[in-house]
Amino acid sequence: FTSEADKEEYIESLNGSDCVQSVLKDFGGNTTAHLCFSYPDPSAGLFDDLASMFAFVCVQMLLIIFLMLWYMNRKVTRPLLKISETFRTDSTEPLSSLMDKPDEFGQISKMMMTFFEQREEITMQNDFLFQQKEEIESQNEQMASLNKSLTSINKQMTDSITYASRLQHSMLLAHAPKEGWFDDGFVIYHPKNIVGGDFYMAQAAGDYCLAILGDCTGHGVPGAFMSLIGNRILNEVINVRKTYSPKDIMDGLNINVVKALKQEQSSNNDGMDTCLCRVERLSDTEYKITFCGAKRPLYYITTTSDDVQELKGDRKSIGGTQKKRGNIQFTDQELLLHSGDIIFLCSD
Repeated sequence: FTSEADKEEYIESLNGSDCVQSVLKDFGGNTTAHLCFSYPDPSAGLFDDLASMFAFVCVQMLLIIFLMLWYMNRKVTRPLLKISETFRTDSTEPLSSLMDKPDEFGQISKMMMTFFEQREEITMQNDFLFQQKEEIESQNEQMASLNKSLTSINKQMTDSITYASRLQHSMLLAHAPKEGWFDDGFVIYHPKNIVGGDFYMAQAAGDYCLAILGDCTGHGVPGAFMSLIGNRILNEVINVRKTYSPKDIMDGLNINVVKALKQEQSSNNDGMDTCLCRVERLSDTEYKITFCGAKRPLYYITTTSDDVQELKGDRKSIGGTQKKRGNIQFTDQELLLHSGDIIFLCSD
């Protein structure tokens, strides 16, 4: 300072400055040195620095968020969208690009592909089963209609056969065992079907009583027709021709069955096995039994024995071809019985 006034003016100018400490050094004369120590204000420029740092951090965070979103979109969002599209469109095409990936989405894609394949197979099986169900229902309807028709036809046939059975029973009851010749008697008749091929007769013929039983070939309606033929021929032989010899009755029955069925001109082998008893009263207690059988026996029990005894018939049937009939002749067998003895005629 060249003057004291300059120095004072300078010192005053320091008031309010950044100097926190000042030292004046007088070097003598008019020379004075002034050392001023000042410190920067801590708050000065701090806001600008913080703003710059915040901006840098925000930029970094935005960059990180962008990278994360990009990664998530690539690794998560896109696969999820493809999986969602698969369910929405019901198509497995979007899964094809995910199946080869080694991550969880690849495994999920494979599982979903398996699921869709199994679902498609199940759908095909359901369609096949539904088609079969429709076919079965259609067949059931046809079967129900057919069953209804068959039931109606069966009822008509059954009603017709039942009516025929009443006619057959009426014919058989007209030839039940006759009173005056037997102390007691019974008939057991149970045809396999509604009508049957077995028939029986018991009637007075002159001084005799004839008891006849026939077992025709066939059951049901065919057997019943044969029984009508046999019954008609026996009525003709016994009542019209007045034939009372058992073997002659058998011969007449055999000849007329062959004629009725035209067995000489055909291979028809239908016929019947028959047994016939002629009862002749010798006294009040004695009876002579003349028996002839065509493959059917006569069973009897006497009062002197509890054993069932048998007279065997001839080994020849009524009717049939010559080869079947052979040359065997019918024969009579005689038996003396008394009051209280029992005779049985039966089919097989």
